[in-house]
Amino acid sequence: VAVKGFGLEGCSVSVESLLFGDYLFDDVVVWEYKTVSDFMSSLFNETLFNEVFNQSEKYPFSFLIIEGDFNSFLYKQYYRRGKSHKESGENVKEYINRNMNMVNGAIRRCRTICNVLQFKTQGECLNEIYEQSMKCLNYKEYGGMVRPSLEYHRNPCKNVLMEICLFVLWVLVLIDMTLLMML
Repeated sequence: VAVKGFGLEGCSVSVESLLFGDYLFDDVVVWEYKTVSDFMSSLFNETLFNEVFNQSEKYPFSFLIIEGDFNSFLYKQYYRRGKSHKESGENVKEYINRNMNMVNGAIRRCRTICNVLQFKTQGECLNEIYEQSMKCLNYKEYGGMVRPSLEYHRNPCKNVLMEICLFVLWVLVLIDMTLLMML
């Protein structure tokens, strides 16, 4: 479904099990894909935050995308399990509000770890995964601001060493300029 959804029929695509996330682009952009039902299950079994945290630790561009509508899902859930809710005295509006507070809190927590997007349909989700991934992978200058190259993300130790070298070089230039001014 994803290959067709992304329009990648002619491209090299590998289907394999990933340690983190559901979709991975160029070992740089990772996506955790959840339907509303999956999201609720992951929230209740306490795996949601570990999933998004682990993928954001490994990959420079980390996303959680949610397919569906929480209100519709909760409404159906209430009536599927209606007897227990009616016995507790909780009406559908109270049930939805209570659960939406929990969902919104979980989404806010996830946003502190990775980018979170939500769309109604699978097609919209797949389109956004493709479009956003291409934006992340394409190096481009925007209004004078340049995103670090992907090599920067792929080799953080090399980056730190390079930054130290640049700092030392900058200090040496300052010392050299100071000595010249003293002459």
